[in-house]
Amino acid sequence: MRDKRKIKIEDLLLIKEVGNISISPDGRKCVFTVKSIDKEKNKYFSHLHILDLNTREYFQFTYGEVFDSFPKWSKDGKNIFFIRNKENDIQIWKIRVDGGEAQQITNLPEGKIGEFDVLDKIVFTFRPKGNEWTKEAVEERKKTGKSDPPRIITKIYYKLDGYGFLDNYQKLWIAEENGNTYQLTDGEYDDYSPIFIENGNKVAFFSNRSNDPENTPYLVDLWTISIEDKKLEKINTFPGYKHQLSSFKDKLIFVGYESEEDPWIP
Repeated sequence: MRDKRKIKIEDLLLIKEVGNISISPDGRKCVFTVKSIDKEKNKYFSHLHILDLNTREYFQFTYGEVFDSFPKWSKDGKNIFFIRNKENDIQIWKIRVDGGEAQQITNLPEGKIGEFDVLDKIVFTFRPKGNEWTKEAVEERKKTGKSDPPRIITKIYYKLDGYGFLDNYQKLWIAEENGNTYQLTDGEYDDYSPIFIENGNKVAFFSNRSNDPENTPYLVDLWTISIEDKKLEKINTFPGYKHQLSSFKDKLIFVGYESEEDPWIP
């Protein structure tokens, strides 16, 4: 038995964090991410790995100074779509399972891409960065010697650890494989957990669209929106927090907490 000792900071270099597991449509393989620290660069990087579920053999699938996350298989199992952060440029990429270079799908402005789903198209959440805080705006102030403008906070929920300031609302977007992208939802609400339903004709998602979302954050509802005409419909569910939306045949499945008041307030 080895002697016990306290954890040292160098031990962090030995830790590899596994996550974002996604099983192929035929059930034979799974793709997952491995996050680790590069000692020389002093940065976290994350890459895709593929595991054969029969032989239990696995291998690293993507490389480079990138942070790859949230891989999802195409419905035919021939491609893997994922989010890549490359030099702080966050976009959706795809790579063929039989090999080849990864291809960038979206070309969005600065911001954060969140959850997404893949069918014939890609539906995803996107929160653009405020215009005054883009790299271009910051560099322009450096050139002209101007100071940073004050941040005017008008919302209770304005910042998130590991995410930064929430300059704009998070909306649903659609991306096609040819790179064409467009916004699907609008309004002063945050939308999340989008999934395709009805053979890709509609998208189901969560959103708090009450009269006062900031003071009633638990009033999250389940919604659907038509891809063609953007018609919104609310599906009756219990009041309370909801997340991790998925589907099975003609049913929708999610994790929730039923409450007509904020459970965080005693």
